[in-house]
Amino acid sequence: MYSYTRYVEEVSESVKNNTFVFTQFNSEWIKTYVPIGIALVLSITALILDITILSKKPEQQLSNNSIPAVSPSQPALCPQSCTELINSAFTSFASTPSGVNATASSLTQPAPAKTITPTLSVFPTLIPTNTPVPTPSSTPTPIPTVKEFFIPLGAGFESSTDWKVINGIGAKIDLANYGQIDKINFEVTVRIPNGNQTVYVRLYNASTYQTVENSELTLSSGTPTLLISNTINLSAGSNSYQIQMKTQLGYQTHVDQARIRIVTK
Repeated sequence: MYSYTRYVEEVSESVKNNTFVFTQFNSEWIKTYVPIGIALVLSITALILDITILSKKPEQQLSNNSIPAVSPSQPALCPQSCTELINSAFTSFASTPSGVNATASSLTQPAPAKTITPTLSVFPTLIPTNTPVPTPSSTPTPIPTVKEFFIPLGAGFESSTDWKVINGIGAKIDLANYGQIDKINFEVTVRIPNGNQTVYVRLYNASTYQTVENSELTLSSGTPTLLISNTINLSAGSNSYQIQMKTQLGYQTHVDQARIRIVTK
C-alpha cells in the first residue's frame, strides 16, 4: 500500500521544484482527502468574501496576511504538511492580480449608473399662420333693403252695367306703416264665366269718395286673368279702399282675388 510518509516526501519535493506530481496519488488517498480539501477551500473562500463585502474599505483590509491559515489546534482533517501546502497555495493565489483582491474588488464595486439618453419628440409642432385681414373697401357694399308687401282686399262678384262697389271686400291702409315707398300697384284676378262680355275693375277710396287714379283694369276674355295696374298713388294717412266693377252686358263676373302691392326702398 502506498505509504503516507512516502506521499509527504513526494509532495515536499514537488513543492520545492514548483511541480506537483498528481499521477502518483493512488485512488484511495484521492477518495479520502480530495473532498475534504475542496470543502476546506470553499469554506475559506466564503469567509474571505464575507469579510470583503462587509468591510468599508475592502482593498485595505484584504491583504496577503488576511487569509486565515488552518490552525494546528483544529481537528486534523489532514496532516500538518498537507495543511501547510494548502495555505501556501492560497497565499500565492491571493498575492497575484487575478487573485482574491481582484475578485473581491469586482464583487464590491458598484455597478455603473445607467445613462438615460433623452429622445426627441416625434410629434410635429404646429406653427400658426397669420391669416390676412381683408382691408375694408372705401365704398361699403350696400345692403339690400327693398321690401315687398301684399295687402289682400278679398274676393267677390258683380253683374251691374254701371260702376258699383263689390260688397264685402276691401282693406284699410295707412302708408305711414311702410316707411319710404318706392311704388304701389293694384292687382286683381278677374273671371268671366260665359266669356261673352267686357268687364271693368278699379280701386276706390271710400274715405275720400274718390277713384284711385291709374287703377282701372279691363278684361274681355273668358279665361281667369291676373290684371296689374300701372303705378298708383294712395292718399296719406289711414284710408279705406274698396273695389268697383261694371260689366258690358250685365252678366255675372267674379273677382277671385284682389290685393295692393307696396314696394319700399
